[in-house]
Amino acid sequence: MKNANLSSAEAAERIYCVRVTAGDMLPAWRPGETAMINPDESVRAGDEVLVRFAGGGMVLRRLVDQDHATVTLATYAPAPPEVYDRRDVAALHFVCGRISARAVA
Repeated sequence: MKNANLSSAEAAERIYCVRVTAGDMLPAWRPGETAMINPDESVRAGDEVLVRFAGGGMVLRRLVDQDHATVTLATYAPAPPEVYDRRDVAALHFVCGRISARAVA
């Protein structure tokens, strides 16, 4: 975890959920499913992440790579990776679980 000063109970309180509304992460994520997000867990290449943009908005993606200048993200669709300027990405939060659409219906 990024903040080792948090107890596991405090860390659990910071986990939040977002509902998937678009189909751009099919077949791994379907619209209606809920992604559980842990903002305190570090992320690395291959992780699914919630991307919060500096200008507002957010998307669910796979982290391909990141460095001091860029963040490279991908969907599961056969499309080229998306490369963003680091300044345009406000946060990358780790996707730590899912709640199926059926469970919340």
